[in-house]
Amino acid sequence: MSALDLVLFAALGSALLHATWNALLKTAPDRTLALGVQNAVISLCGIVVLLFFAPLPEKESWPFIAATAVVQLFYQVFLLQAYKHGDLSRSYPIARGCAPLLVAFAGLILGDDILAPGGYLGLALVSLGIMSLILSRKYGGLSRLDKGLIYAVLTGAMIASYSVIDSRGVRLSGSAWGYAALLFTVSNGILAIAIMVLKQPLKWQGQTRTYIGGVAGGFMSAAGYSLVIWAYSVASAAEIVALRETSVIFGAAIGAFILKEGFGPRRVFSAALVALGVIVLKVWS
Repeated sequence: MSALDLVLFAALGSALLHATWNALLKTAPDRTLALGVQNAVISLCGIVVLLFFAPLPEKESWPFIAATAVVQLFYQVFLLQAYKHGDLSRSYPIARGCAPLLVAFAGLILGDDILAPGGYLGLALVSLGIMSLILSRKYGGLSRLDKGLIYAVLTGAMIASYSVIDSRGVRLSGSAWGYAALLFTVSNGILAIAIMVLKQPLKWQGQTRTYIGGVAGGFMSAAGYSLVIWAYSVASAAEIVALRETSVIFGAAIGAFILKEGFGPRRVFSAALVALGVIVLKVWS
């Protein structure tokens, strides 16, 4: 199996894990507590990896980790609000759909992450497929921007921001796994503490389902983003982000068939566009 095949499987595996933990968060009885537990688990995973499996990354990458920690704080605030005001099968695709184009634009501006023409075509198809999900009949008649849409777009902007930061930081780290572990230890540790402190009082008892979902989501998130960090170290960030955002197919399916949010012909069309974009990225980038 070639390195490019490994990158493809890593990105798609991360996509499935990402869609699943987002569904767990959306359905948690107490989303704030679930997010706090999830971040605590991710931080603990980072500590264990640093202690036993991976070296500290080079100091040149530490400012990037600090920047990501700040961006991810805003990301999780906006994510919670997007799920509070909108369906998973709408908010999730919008949030993820903004990222590939923004990351590709950043690569062009910085001049250090340029795709072949076929790569940009595939990326555009993925993004169009993702964003076309907002055309579902349930929301097609809205005459104004609703809160769910606004927070989903803000979430997408944060996703693009930390993707650009991490894809550059990991290349200076000397160890992709060490970079991911230190990022989890610092960023998610701060987020866990912030959630628990700023969102008091939390209801701690009678939350078995919330705890289970938070722990499971934490392991899934840590594994999924570790795969992405490794992929950033060997391939284009714009391509990796586009492949990872195929998670919208899994997210839309989970929202439709498990959460009963509907999956009409327009969403089938959207999923087909995303799949076509992935094929183009694989064949012609």
